[in-house]
Amino acid sequence: MRALKFSTVLFAAALAGCVSAPRGPAASLAASGAEVSAALGTEFRATAREISNIDRGNTFRATLDRCTSFPTGCAVVAPSQANEEARQKLVQAIALRASAAAALEGAYLAMGEEAQYDARGDMELAVGEAISAVNAYSDFVLATPGASLIGGQVGEIAKFVSGLLAERQQRKRLLQASALIREANETFRNALLAEAAIHASLRTYIIDSRTDARVALFDAGLVSGEQLVGRLADDLGLALRKNADRVLRRSDAARMAARATIAADAREEVRLAQSRYSASVAALGALIRTHQQFEAERSVTLGDVARFLAELDAVTDPAVDDE
Repeated sequence: MRALKFSTVLFAAALAGCVSAPRGPAASLAASGAEVSAALGTEFRATAREISNIDRGNTFRATLDRCTSFPTGCAVVAPSQANEEARQKLVQAIALRASAAAALEGAYLAMGEEAQYDARGDMELAVGEAISAVNAYSDFVLATPGASLIGGQVGEIAKFVSGLLAERQQRKRLLQASALIREANETFRNALLAEAAIHASLRTYIIDSRTDARVALFDAGLVSGEQLVGRLADDLGLALRKNADRVLRRSDAARMAARATIAADAREEVRLAQSRYSASVAALGALIRTHQQFEAERSVTLGDVARFLAELDAVTDPAVDDE
């Protein structure tokens, strides 16, 4: 089994003088940590839905093109395999980071219960599960031996964490749990930064795919043209004419302009996705700094965490839910 990071080992040795349990600060830190983790989980599920929609859109567009051009040879066309390897890696990474976010949320909730109700066993189990989930995500994305926070199988990690959190003094348990969760967050953040390159490489592909699928739906007469330019009219404080759809279908110039609007909308969606990704990383950074304050027995300030959470909320699609 690989050893725990050096900073945490030193931290464990420095707890000998701790006396009273910092229940209030621990509960506040745990509540904020759970909120950040939950927000990240929501964002990651939204990304998964966006990626999963690509094949459906590509299949519809390719099949429509074939059947329009060759009616006698009309058949279903399989989706393009362009960027397939990168997409599959991204899909796997999404699943692993969603699991990591959920496990971190569980660790924070258990830490909050420990601070309020002395739920000692629950915290040991939850922290161990969080470390295992973060390790799985980090190992997949970074593919770097030794990058994991704690090495070994899930059972070995649980035993190791249980030993570190076996202190009888609640203060020591809370401070040590904070150190473990903080380092899990640091590992999580590093993997997120590494995975961002995958997103960047697929940016143009996602824009083109979503734009082509929307245009194909319009060309097939399955969606109203008003939907294509309605957002633009709303942004300008204008109302579309009742016969706007008819105008779009009769005017080549209007249809081309609508296609350009669709492409612009798609670029904006990708920009927002990148902003959400950056806000997620920043929120983790703020949370890590709050852990450091707690472990140094300084006043715990949550202003930065709240600010980055608000930023994440501001660029999150309102249609995203917690399913």
